[in-house]
Amino acid sequence: METTNGNSGVPEFVRLKVAAARFGYSLRTLYREVADGELRVVHFRGCACIEESEIQKYIERHKGGKKP
Repeated sequence: METTNGNSGVPEFVRLKVAAARFGYSLRTLYREVADGELRVVHFRGCACIEESEIQKYIERHKGGKKP
């Protein structure tokens, strides 16, 4: 299931700072997850973002506090 912003199927993206706050992580910890390949970042004109569906997949993989 792909999350959209209501604009005819365009995926919704979240800035890294917002995603870190949602996870309760520091920005540095979130960058570590990106470096480890746990999250995929997309850049738009210098702005680093994560697709909402990628965040949901990450949450599902890490339920219970354990890495797969």
